[in-house]
Amino acid sequence: MDVPSRNWIQTLPAITAPLAAFIAVYVAVWQGHLQSQQLKQNLFQKSKNVYLAVRNYLTDYAINAKTGINNAIQFLRQTREAEWLFGSEIDSFVQEIYSKSIKLQSLEKNPGTSANHWS
Repeated sequence: MDVPSRNWIQTLPAITAPLAAFIAVYVAVWQGHLQSQQLKQNLFQKSKNVYLAVRNYLTDYAINAKTGINNAIQFLRQTREAEWLFGSEIDSFVQEIYSKSIKLQSLEKNPGTSANHWS
């Protein structure tokens, strides 16, 4: 009975090295998966923030029927990542909202100016 236990003790060091390597590879793969999920979540949160900024800005204008320069600047700051997140089409839309809101603000302050404020 002494011989089988001696064989087990001798084979144990040979098994631990591959087992440790397997565990290390598994942990590395799992960490890569978790980082990928975190990146997706962060991108979603940034996209959601841009969406909420546009929605809140337009809703605020629809409710109050006016805008302020501080709100417009805040809107521009909140949507500065739009081109990187969504592409140039959405960034152009955000820029159009900003420029038209500034024109509307100008018209609110000076009602006798040009009627062609949408061009």
